[in-house]
Amino acid sequence: MSVELGIRDRDTGQYDVVPIATAETFRRVWLPACDRLGLELVPLFACGALTTVPPELMSRIIAEAERLREGAVGLPEGEYLADRCSCILAAFARTDPAKCEYDFG
Repeated sequence: MSVELGIRDRDTGQYDVVPIATAETFRRVWLPACDRLGLELVPLFACGALTTVPPELMSRIIAEAERLREGAVGLPEGEYLADRCSCILAAFARTDPAKCEYDFG
């Protein structure tokens, strides 16, 4: 099982996937880092709570991903964690929330 960001273009129906982590890596690496930083939304990526991301949460998710990327420095597997956060942030930057729907799972 894996954790990923899904992006669906409302106009075309095209669905793209941004891989995040295996379920085990998410549990072992991501969750302790999120706990250490006090993040609330990133831990929900794997549990199905964000199968549809409400538009009003987008800015908070982006802020938490940025905080996690910065907080990954010096952590075990921190380079990997920072890289995955960068991929999530890049996906949000290249898409238009007015035209796309996002999900995590």
